[in-house]
Amino acid sequence: MTADGVLVINHDPSYHGLSIEKTNYSDLLSFPLSNGEKLPTLREYILAGLDNNTSTQLVCEIKTSDISKERAELIATQVVQQVQELNAQQQVMYISFDYVILKKIKSLDSSASTQYLEADKAPEALLIDQIDGLDYYYQDYKKHLDWIANAKKNKMILNAWTVNKSADMDWLLANGFDYITTNEPELLLQKIELSRQ
Repeated sequence: MTADGVLVINHDPSYHGLSIEKTNYSDLLSFPLSNGEKLPTLREYILAGLDNNTSTQLVCEIKTSDISKERAELIATQVVQQVQELNAQQQVMYISFDYVILKKIKSLDSSASTQYLEADKAPEALLIDQIDGLDYYYQDYKKHLDWIANAKKNKMILNAWTVNKSADMDWLLANGFDYITTNEPELLLQKIELSRQ
């Protein structure tokens, strides 16, 4: 969320060297994206994602606030409100490294799909707070093999990031992961097709 309260889409907490949280949206617009478009707002992202879409889910990662936990909760609140205003609840899943943000989302919408990104909690801990799934770096699962079985036993979502090597994809597919985040979607789709034969 920008300094003036605009929810924007960007992978990093800074944009062209400017802290998004400490910069007004109009100042960020001075720097177009590499394709010439402007930095998109969350509203624009959701509307584009909903357009002619009946099957693809939108993943909304809410970044932690460097300013305060209160601001993080405010951002979570405003994101959930915007998703609800656009009737996009069924197509949006929330992920975050900030546990406070996920708990806030669940307090606002108990049916929201949430996944935690920081591999510092076992499935049982997430279950207590009604967090729906684990979305951990794929190597962390190899250090905690029991987390896979425990998550499945508790009907939790299993997701892994960012998986680009063939052997790692094979391992996750063999272990029944629900989602795999990758920069190589074509390769992963081929693997999924082969696993179904």
